[in-house]
Amino acid sequence: MRVAYILDSFPNTSETFISDEIYSISTSEKVKCDIFSLGASKSTLVNARAKLVQEICSLTYCVQNSIIDDLINIATLIRFRPWHTLITLGRALFCKQQRWIARKALSIAKQVIQTKVTHVHAHYADQAAAVAMWTSRFTTIPYTFTTHGYDIFFSPPDNFPELAKGAKSIICVSIFNKNYIASQFGIDEQILKVIRCGIYTNDFHYDNTKPIPSNTTLKLLCVGRLVPEKGHRHLLNAVPILNANGIRVALLLVGSGPLRDELEALGKSLGISDQIKFAGAQTNEEVRHHLHDADIFVLPSISEGMPVAIMEAMASGLPVIATSVRGVPELVEDKVTGLLCPPADPDSISKAIQWALGNPIKIDRMRIAARNKIHQEFERDKCTSKLISIWKP
Repeated sequence: MRVAYILDSFPNTSETFISDEIYSISTSEKVKCDIFSLGASKSTLVNARAKLVQEICSLTYCVQNSIIDDLINIATLIRFRPWHTLITLGRALFCKQQRWIARKALSIAKQVIQTKVTHVHAHYADQAAAVAMWTSRFTTIPYTFTTHGYDIFFSPPDNFPELAKGAKSIICVSIFNKNYIASQFGIDEQILKVIRCGIYTNDFHYDNTKPIPSNTTLKLLCVGRLVPEKGHRHLLNAVPILNANGIRVALLLVGSGPLRDELEALGKSLGISDQIKFAGAQTNEEVRHHLHDADIFVLPSISEGMPVAIMEAMASGLPVIATSVRGVPELVEDKVTGLLCPPADPDSISKAIQWALGNPIKIDRMRIAARNKIHQEFERDKCTSKLISIWKP
């Protein structure tokens, strides 16, 4: 089996789940993978496993072709798939909005047909999925794509039904996402498959013996891009509440994004600047160090698909506080594998932290249950096997 991955850009520091998936497929399942990046990577940090992926897989950055290149690609495709090529070209000419996507697919289609790719997969229901669809039309190679969060909740494609109609399957990272896609876009549930974005649990040092300190500064950790949907401002607003209740905290925010200046200003206005550290984007190795050093992990999102950051915290034995939004309750069961709060509720975040401090025995049980859940449902190679089974003819 040979699989072509079509991605918006590769590698991305905040999308380690993609590089981990490709690495797992290329090694544990011994499937040959070719990566097509539609744009240049914007990441200045490249994680170790993403570097390995670039060593074992071919990586092509797709540039705008000239008319001559297009003609060469068309001639090659006509030689392999004459009728499908001509029909797809005619379809593209009469579909003005998709014409540039079809043109992007031309060079990919030529390469995958020449290298005998057997399946095409994309991440996100955006231009990557659209290019996968047109690549399949040119070549008759089946395609699938994985949906996540923003691509279905905030910026869904206008042609989602069209993307779904041609796909062999649509991969959903949560049951919530599956149900949402079926109801919101009228997609047949038969092609919607729930496969988690797994992690390598052995990457994370599991420690369920570390007590949460009750008489020293409490170290809180939040890992996530500094964007509105992550809800950082609500976590910052919880800090003064904790201070008023005699709980001194030090909050470490790992991640970069457009809201950094705004969040720094908020911290200053709340008088808690000395309790907050903005670490910026970090490598996987650095994140693992922070997970080992922290006392409690908090992710105050107002919207999520299936957050890998929470999986990593649970795999590390770190108590987790999250919000009950979308797919998160499938991962964090309240007072079983973690603590859940309503979204946009600083007071609830504060109360959850205070509950964790006051219930050390229950917290220890939650750590064990959380680690077991990750191992059983979110282990990377297990998720990979499920994905491969869908791709097989």
